[in-house]
Amino acid sequence: MLPVRALGAARTCWLRMSSPFHFLEILGVPLLPTCWWGANGRWWLLVAGGGSRRAEDDLVEEAGELSPEEEKEEPEKRKSTAAHQKMSRYIVQDSDSTFTVTFNGRENIFTTLTASGNEADLWISDILRLRNEYHLIVGIDVEWRPSRSRMQNPTALLQICVDHRCLLFQLLHADYIPHSLKEFLSNPRFTFVGVGINEDIERLVEDSGLMVQNAVDLRELAVQMTGRLEMRQMGLKTLAEEIVGVQVSKPNSVKMSRWDQEVLTLDQIMYACLDAFLSFEIGRRLYAGGSFLGSG
Repeated sequence: MLPVRALGAARTCWLRMSSPFHFLEILGVPLLPTCWWGANGRWWLLVAGGGSRRAEDDLVEEAGELSPEEEKEEPEKRKSTAAHQKMSRYIVQDSDSTFTVTFNGRENIFTTLTASGNEADLWISDILRLRNEYHLIVGIDVEWRPSRSRMQNPTALLQICVDHRCLLFQLLHADYIPHSLKEFLSNPRFTFVGVGINEDIERLVEDSGLMVQNAVDLRELAVQMTGRLEMRQMGLKTLAEEIVGVQVSKPNSVKMSRWDQEVLTLDQIMYACLDAFLSFEIGRRLYAGGSFLGSG
């Protein structure tokens, strides 16, 4: 019997399988895989079912343990699984608007997705209370629906991250923009870091009237702190590899997705969170001086 951990009334659970291909053989049970995570030679899949709890139990019974043939995996398969261990990431929905994104096997990022000005105001109040510091480093990013014409679509999503807390604020659907958010972004004591941040803050001013007071492009900061001029040409993915020592790439299907839709997918939420978190973590390590390349 394989272990199952129930995740609440939505009938979602994690199932441990020998491989994602093993899972595909038993999709006759009405369960829908929402994401997977590979580590230590095992695959964990998050499934949310339209079937009964009994159907979930049947799925576990049918999965069974590995056969002798399955235990004899090819070396290349094992290499692939080991690589995924470093890049592992997954998301669990805790409530209607809160999620836990787990990254790199040990980083839990507590994420709020909302279009409510009141909820954004509460998030900011909590950050200022929990991180009562004179100077804060804040990871920042924005998303908008890609356009195939010369006309740009308005900013749809603002992502800000402080430590392991992330706010995804749906500007396009917001009932109002709280004054606390405007004050937070314009606070000269805070440093906002991101890749290509100048374009992002221009969009925020034009589309939402939000001004970011103290913005620093991570590429320029990396050059300043390391002396490596080639870092000026790096994107977030490469900077994360160089500074944090992790490999993360956002699929094109997510990059080019409908960021303006009111209900975002779990993939959109996860990668929006990771963009802001990695911006924060790169900035934190660079400002700490020397605590990069996977250390710290």
